[in-house]
Amino acid sequence: MKTATTPLTDRERMARRDLSFTPADPGRSKTLTPAQVERYNAEGYLNRLDVFDELEADANRAYFDYLLAAMRAHNDGRDSYAINGYHRCCEGIYDLVTDPRILDVVEDIIGPNIVAWATHFFCKLPHDPKAVPWHQ
Repeated sequence: MKTATTPLTDRERMARRDLSFTPADPGRSKTLTPAQVERYNAEGYLNRLDVFDELEADANRAYFDYLLAAMRAHNDGRDSYAINGYHRCCEGIYDLVTDPRILDVVEDIIGPNIVAWATHFFCKLPHDPKAVPWHQ
């Protein structure tokens, strides 16, 4: 029988965690407008974020094209979906993920405790027969 002083097991602590959605506070954002935060809270996504200027966007695209060509050049089964988790070994992806302008937007949504545990350039090439459902 558990008493008030009996420590919880890891499984019990995990079962009691609150994993419900916590809306971001539109009044505390530094980068996003209150309307953008409210849209994120209602819809679960944002689009058209003007983070990079045209030259930076072109450089990011050129880097992606380089990575995609490298993936496709291998004959080991890698494809356009394989650019996954490469922030650990590709400086350009790491720099993108840790860019302060990106992090400011993320902080407005989830707060200052940010961890980049995964990255994925999602690329479905023309005529690719793979079915990809809508997702966030």
